[in-house]
Amino acid sequence: MNVNMKFIGVLIVFCSQIYLSVHGQSSCEGLYFDGKDDRVTIPFISEYALGANDYTIEAWINSEPVEGTMPTILSNRTEVDKDTGMTFGITKKLEDGSIEANPTLFHGKNDREYGLISELITGLQDGSFQHILLTKENFENGSTGLAFYKNGVLLDRREISTGIGITLDTWLTIGLDASNQDSTAFKGYITHVQLWNRAKSQLEVLEEYDQAPDLTDPSLIGYWKLNEGEGQVVKDYSKYANHGVLGQINTKEDSDPTWSEIPENYCLAPQLVERETSFCVNEKVTFLAEGDVSYQWWFASNPDLVISQENKVTINTQKTDVLFVEGSKGFLDSVNITVSSEGECRKNLTFYNFITPNGDGQNDFFEIDNLEKYASNELWIYDRWGREIFYTKGYTGNWGSDIKKGVYYYLLLVDGNKEEGSILVK
Repeated sequence: MNVNMKFIGVLIVFCSQIYLSVHGQSSCEGLYFDGKDDRVTIPFISEYALGANDYTIEAWINSEPVEGTMPTILSNRTEVDKDTGMTFGITKKLEDGSIEANPTLFHGKNDREYGLISELITGLQDGSFQHILLTKENFENGSTGLAFYKNGVLLDRREISTGIGITLDTWLTIGLDASNQDSTAFKGYITHVQLWNRAKSQLEVLEEYDQAPDLTDPSLIGYWKLNEGEGQVVKDYSKYANHGVLGQINTKEDSDPTWSEIPENYCLAPQLVERETSFCVNEKVTFLAEGDVSYQWWFASNPDLVISQENKVTINTQKTDVLFVEGSKGFLDSVNITVSSEGECRKNLTFYNFITPNGDGQNDFFEIDNLEKYASNELWIYDRWGREIFYTKGYTGNWGSDIKKGVYYYLLLVDGNKEEGSILVK
């Protein structure tokens, strides 16, 4: 098993919630940009107006040599606003204006103004997929720090005196800088573009660059996988769901990148959509995964034991742990499983013991939250004289219709433990 042991050694903080399903694309499709005019256009939303605040931009790229000197990964500059937006990509121009055969990374405004060219980063067009990440961070002394990473490793960090930021209220463009189309068109594949409204730490980047992002993190303001495989829409998997389009409009045109099978069957790890993580002892839970061609499931407590090699795994929750799913290229995603004791689980039961069975759809039945976790529960209901008027095994919240007004009493049996109380019907 291709286990990256850095994940095993990380301090695991168990949350109170986790999710059952991982969603993504089953095909290994990606977007190929032709190096001429191809682009993806993302509509502007207010969350992108970061100004001079911190942010992180990251993507997976497979870049090919191109005639243009500054192939762009992400930009918000336009033909009208050439001097105020930001752009992030690859360049052959060095800071003195000369042309370098070995491309490097850059981030800036108006080519190099306010920006930084990292001549320490090499090998960006060697025919392989690489993870590229930039952080922009403001310091207390008023200066700005820019850091460049490649495949999780910090390769250059510098401090610049003049700020740079996402200052335009305009659309984002992937694969092109619209202010200078002739020299900025990207050639190759771009996938999994992410935009964050904070600067990631060096440790975060190292530990997480090859993992799917946490979609519940409020600082993730844009995440475009670019792996839909067909159609004109590219989905934003962040909570803002700000979907983009191929080219510039939602119909086919010459500036559309092409859906294409990614070389070497390259797929990223499955993607967790939600992270509800609280379970009781002996719950039977099935986790699903998509987005790759092969899968291996294992627990952090026993990483050498593969418990499934399918796109799903069913477990009986026994103890707090971390469940990993590993894809065909060794990329991981994981869920934190918190298992509560039987007593703690029973405390999670919430009884709604005031009902008004008038058919208005509100409080019509006696409901108990979280009872679905105990399918073998038994419920008895008695009238004020102690006579049994209702009994069922596996109660699902369906008692209350055609009941006379008054006070009733319930006895709920959950895993051999009793819960008792009264019900007021009005």
